[in-house]
Amino acid sequence: MRRLLGAEPDSKEGNRRDVILVLVDDYENKNHAVEPPDPIEAIPIRMETMGLERADLCKIPAISSGRLWEILNRRRCLTIEAMRLLASALTLSENCLVRP
Repeated sequence: MRRLLGAEPDSKEGNRRDVILVLVDDYENKNHAVEPPDPIEAIPIRMETMGLERADLCKIPAISSGRLWEILNRRRCLTIEAMRLLASALTLSENCLVRP
């Protein structure tokens, strides 16, 4: 595969590489599918990735530290508005947070 990575597009080796990549992708999706994390778990994971603290998210209008604490400790459900605000602040897809 390493030899094929530098192959020119539309060449014999380039076409071989493309076929192998499609087959590997299909195999991985069928046998090793990665489920997206739970929405509440996704928030701290993304915060850590971005180097954010809870205090940083509390600067978002309409999300107080108390409300954020309740959400992260599963005492309060995410509202649609909170999902939109958090998705925007954390550069996440809203679909990541819209899960049961």
